[in-house]
Amino acid sequence: MCGLVGFLNGGQTWHEARFRPTLNSMAESLRHRGPDDQGIWYDAAGQIGLAHRRLSIYAFASEIKALWRFPGFKPTLNLAALGEYSRYSYIADHLSVFNEVSKIMPGIALEIRRDAPAKTHCHWSLSEAVEKGPRSRIIA
Repeated sequence: MCGLVGFLNGGQTWHEARFRPTLNSMAESLRHRGPDDQGIWYDAAGQIGLAHRRLSIYAFASEIKALWRFPGFKPTLNLAALGEYSRYSYIADHLSVFNEVSKIMPGIALEIRRDAPAKTHCHWSLSEAVEKGPRSRIIA
């Protein structure tokens, strides 16, 4: 969900000092439509102004190669992660070989809502499981 607002100034000329706050205010009124980013544009003559709000897109895949089919996917290499992979044949933590791609680690739940940034919640960890020890069996 994204949003676009604008105005056409009927013959009056506005200067940047008036355009920018007005367009920012208009874009802010659309925050619920796209909380991730915004942009404004106005013509040099001061007649037309546009503002937009953007909602980031989250794409999920079981393998990175599946993301290549996602429209607009143009990743950049994460050199630190590539170095880690070349040393250990594994990339620890949430990193991947691309800067724009993150892993969801085991025991983590991802929460995505329209009106807020994505959040992660840990519902299980290995260190906690080791600390608690084996659980007694449930006998039915």
